[in-house]
Amino acid sequence: MVIIRVDSSVLTGSGHVMRCLTLAEEFRQAGADVRFITRSHEGNLNGLIQSKGFKLYELPSSPYRAPLKDTSRGEYATWLGTTQQADAAETVEILKDLQPDWLIVDHYAIDETWEKLLRPFVNKIMVIDDLADRKYDCDLLLDQNYVHGDRQRYAELVSPACTLLAGPQCALLRKEFAEARKNLKNRDGSVRRVFVFFGGVDPDNMTGKALEALSASEFSHVHVDIVIGAANPHRETISQGVKQRSLTTLHVQVENIAELMAQADLALCAGGTTTWERFCLGLPSLVVTIADNQVPFTRDLHEDGLLRWVGTSLDVDVQTLHKGISKALQDTDRNRQETELGMRLVDGNGVQKVVEVITKANQNAHYATADNI
Repeated sequence: MVIIRVDSSVLTGSGHVMRCLTLAEEFRQAGADVRFITRSHEGNLNGLIQSKGFKLYELPSSPYRAPLKDTSRGEYATWLGTTQQADAAETVEILKDLQPDWLIVDHYAIDETWEKLLRPFVNKIMVIDDLADRKYDCDLLLDQNYVHGDRQRYAELVSPACTLLAGPQCALLRKEFAEARKNLKNRDGSVRRVFVFFGGVDPDNMTGKALEALSASEFSHVHVDIVIGAANPHRETISQGVKQRSLTTLHVQVENIAELMAQADLALCAGGTTTWERFCLGLPSLVVTIADNQVPFTRDLHEDGLLRWVGTSLDVDVQTLHKGISKALQDTDRNRQETELGMRLVDGNGVQKVVEVITKANQNAHYATADNI
C-alpha cells in the first residue's frame, strides 16, 4: 500500500497534487493500492483526486497562524493549516491500522519533525521536494528540478542511507506527454498558436494580463488556447476577455493539456511543474515565476537558454508581456534552440523511472541522477 500526504489550496496551488496524481496512477498500474491524505483547504482538489478513483482521507481545515518560532520558513509554515505535531497525530490515526509500505510526502510545510512521528507506522518514507531548505527523515527524496552546479545540496539534510533522485529526467509527467512527443509536429520556430497557463489557481491573474497583451492588434492572427483550473478566482473576468478576442479558446480543468501544448508554438506560463511538460514537447516559453521557489531553477534555465524568464508576478505587467511576445514571434532561432534543448533534457519517462527505483529500493544508499537511472 502507498499513502500520499499532499495538499492543494489557493496558497499552495495545484502542482503538488497534480504530480502526485501522476505518480499514483503509475503505482496503480503497477498493482499498488494507493490512497491520499489531504486537508480540506479553500481551493482544494480533493474532488479531483476522488474522481480519479483513489480513496481519500480528508483532514479538517481551520484558520492557522504559524508561531514566531516558525518564521524562518516564511509563508510555508502556514500552508499545513495546523502544527506539524497536530497534523502528524491526525495522520497517525489514519495510518495506525494500515501500515503502508510507502508514505509519500509532498508538502513544503512538513519536515523531519513530522516524519519522525510517522516512522513507527510506515515501512518507508519518500519525500518530493525542491527547496532543500530543511532536514528530512526519509528513505528516498525526489527533486525533479534543474540545478546549476553542486547536486549534493541535500547532503547535510538527509541521512547517508537516503536514496536521492535528482534532475528533470525524473520529472513526474503523465504518459500522454510521452505519447504526444512521438507524434509531435515539426517545430520550425514560427509562432502561429500560443498556449497560456499560469497554474490551477493563478491568484495574481497573470492569465488576464497575458490575454490583454495578446489582444493587441499586431497579434490578432495568432490562435490562443487559455487554460485555467476550476478553482481560478478570476474565471468570469477571463471568460469575458476570451469572448472579446477572436481565435481564442478557454479550457477549464482540462484533461488534454498535452494535446494543447503539442499544438502550440509558444507558451506563456508559470515556472512550476509544467516546465518539464513543455520541455518534453519542445514548446518554447515565456515564463513568469509566481512563487519564490520557482525563481532559482527558472533563472538557471533562462541562463542556459532553455526558456525566457520574463520576471516575477509582482513585477510583470501587460506591457512587459507584450514586449516578450513580440520578440518571441520574431526570434525563430531562439524558439528552435529552446525546442532542441528542452527535448534533450526531458524525455517524458520520469515517472516510470521513479516507480522502478522505488519498487527495487534496497538498503544501499546511492545518488541517482538523470545520468544513472
